[in-house]
Amino acid sequence: LTAWRMVDRHALAYHMRASFWDTLTARDALVAGDLPRAKAAADHLAETEYAPLLPASWMHWVSQLQQQAGELGLAGDLSTAAQALGRMALVCGECHELHESGPTHPRVQPRPWEDPPDELDVRMQRHQLGVVQMWDGLVLPSERAFRSGTVTLTRAPLRAPEQEQTPVSPLLQARIEAVRELAQAARRAPTYQERGRVYGELIARCADCHYSSRPADK
Repeated sequence: LTAWRMVDRHALAYHMRASFWDTLTARDALVAGDLPRAKAAADHLAETEYAPLLPASWMHWVSQLQQQAGELGLAGDLSTAAQALGRMALVCGECHELHESGPTHPRVQPRPWEDPPDELDVRMQRHQLGVVQMWDGLVLPSERAFRSGTVTLTRAPLRAPEQEQTPVSPLLQARIEAVRELAQAARRAPTYQERGRVYGELIARCADCHYSSRPADK
């Protein structure tokens, strides 16, 4: 019986890690503006069979996660999909906190940044780090990680980043500043639900910018 329980726990851990990677795949695909890839990852999560493995007390939260994954899979646009992703992160965090399980440490840490003017690729690295820190803050959940993510984004230089020693276009700079404004809104959010909503809006903003920047098909 003890051996069987050990195998069961290992199987459970395997499936939860697989679900974790599905959510990360969906998140990173949305950030890149790749809606089909995000929907495929969400569909895989929504269709996974957990009932034989999970403690009964977990099933409500897994059902909620799969429901939101299903909504992402049905999304017709990046904004709708990003809102579903934000709700998925909230469900993960609520379950982890209630059951005192799941990941316990952020996967990324703050880093030092160059003085302005910074290059565009450095600013994008800052955005990427902030998005991951805020995600960790929702999923662990961790107040410190979430606030660190907002700080990473809001303390970016006010001066426009440069590309080949030339400031980026006013349009791109406006999009970059919109990220700062959403990070400020996330920091002020009074509830976890509002944090999830603003996070979804942030992901949608990233997705729209990256999708719009893709080279046109020839």
